[in-house]
Amino acid sequence: MISIVIPLYDKAGQVATTLDSVRNQVFDAYEVIIVDDGSQDGSLDVVKDYLAVHTGFSQKVRCFEQHHKGVSAARNKGIHEAIYEWIAFLDADDVWTPAYLQTQHHLSLKYPECDVLAAGYTVLYGGGKCMQVKISKLPFKEVDGVMDNYFEVAACSYPPLSTLVTVAKKRVLLAIGGFPEGISSGEDLLTWARLAVRCKIAYHRDSLALYDQDPTHHNVDQRSRMPARKDLVGEALAGLCRQHPHIPGLKKYVGIWYKMRTRIYLTHSMKKEAWAEWRKLVKFNPVHYKTWAYLLMLISPVRSFQ
Repeated sequence: MISIVIPLYDKAGQVATTLDSVRNQVFDAYEVIIVDDGSQDGSLDVVKDYLAVHTGFSQKVRCFEQHHKGVSAARNKGIHEAIYEWIAFLDADDVWTPAYLQTQHHLSLKYPECDVLAAGYTVLYGGGKCMQVKISKLPFKEVDGVMDNYFEVAACSYPPLSTLVTVAKKRVLLAIGGFPEGISSGEDLLTWARLAVRCKIAYHRDSLALYDQDPTHHNVDQRSRMPARKDLVGEALAGLCRQHPHIPGLKKYVGIWYKMRTRIYLTHSMKKEAWAEWRKLVKFNPVHYKTWAYLLMLISPVRSFQ
C-alpha cells in the first residue's frame, strides 16, 4: 500500500493530467492526498470537478487546504496525513507512466533493506522535445539494483532522486523532519541528501515519469533567481559532510552547491558575494577546473560575466 502526496498550487491547467496518470496506474493499492497550498487560480475546483466525474477514483482521494506556506509545508502535511508505510511524491504538473507504482512496489519487495526507492524519468522541454535523464556511475549493470553511492552519482548526473520518482518510508521521512520549510530553493535536494546518508536506495533505470519543464521560463528563472542571503541549504549540507566525512562523493557534492552560488554571483558581477562562496567552494572541491576558472574571473578586471 502506498500513500501518494500531491502538493497543489496554481496548477489548474495541469492537475487533471497528473490525476489521470495516477488513476491509470496498474498498481491500484494506494491512497491520494492532495494538499492545496492556497491556490489562487481555481486549482482545487478543478480537482473537485475531476473527482465528481471519476467517482470510483474519488474514493481513494483526500483533499486538504491550507494558507500558502510553500511546497515543503504542503508535502509535510501530506506526510503526516498518510496512512500507509510507503509515501510517493508527485507534483501537480508531472505525470507517471502506468507501470510506475507497480515497479516501485516490486523494488520494495526485491530490496527489503532499502527505505528509499527511485526510478528514471524523462524531461519534457518546450516544443515537444524530450530527453531521458542520464544517470552515471550506477554501481550495477542490471535494470535495477541498490544505489549505495548516491553522492557520487548525484555529483556527475541529473539528480537521481526527484520528487516525481521517489518513494520513501514514512518513518524515515519523519526521522529527518520531512522537507525543510522556509527555503525557497534546494529544499528537495537537502531532503534527498538527508535520506541518502541514512538509508539504502533501490533504483530502477527505466524512465517511468515525465517532468514537464518549460525551457524559456526555466532559463529566465535561473538567470534572475538570486541565492538566498542566509544559505540554510549550504549550511545543512556542510553539516552533513562534517558528520559523515567518509561517505564517498559527499564532499564533492557539497562543493557543487557552492559552485552554483559562486557562478550566479559572478553572473551578476557581485564579486564580494562571489568571493565568499568561492572560499567555501575551494574547501569542498579544490581539484575541479571550474573552481580555478571562477578564481580567474574573480581576479579579472572585467565587470560582467554573463
